[in-house]
Amino acid sequence: GTTNVGRSAFCRCENLRQCVLPDAIASVGEKAFWCCRKLELTTMPCGLQEIGDGAFGYTAFCGDLVIPDGVRQIGTVAFRETKLTSVTIPKSDGRINAGAFMECYQLKSVFIKDGVASVDGYAFEGCRNLTHVVLPQTIAYVASTAFKGCGSICSVCFSGQVSLQEIFPESYFNIGEINLDSSIKALSDGAMMGCS
Repeated sequence: GTTNVGRSAFCRCENLRQCVLPDAIASVGEKAFWCCRKLELTTMPCGLQEIGDGAFGYTAFCGDLVIPDGVRQIGTVAFRETKLTSVTIPKSDGRINAGAFMECYQLKSVFIKDGVASVDGYAFEGCRNLTHVVLPQTIAYVASTAFKGCGSICSVCFSGQVSLQEIFPESYFNIGEINLDSSIKALSDGAMMGCS
């Protein structure tokens, strides 16, 4: 059976509303559903391992998205400007690449499970209604711009003793509450500057 959706396979199919991806799908390629603006798919195949760059960018994904366990990589701008309200990112050995969820204006909560080590620049940029973020104990790096423009964040919780060594300026701009762990060794110059 089919195990992958190729690069740009359904790119700009602007009238596509539904697509059922079988559980055998392991990879969704770069821009596979890019700009399918009416596509409302909200579930992922349980066998999924890789989500390519821009795979679901500018689709009508809405509601709560649980990304399956076993996904090793979420590509750049993979879910850019979708209508998700919450996202759960699974136990894996992966990373959240640049701009993966940027400009998801309806996104309110993000729960990242153990195994994710890196949140790259602009990963959640412009998610202006994002209020709650949970980061796992395996997190080692959060880029300074990962949450840029997320002016509604009121809490960031680190789950357990984290590997994160340093918090950079703008990482959690405008935050109301942050729960720091003893494993964090440094706050960079201006790390919390402007938090009101």
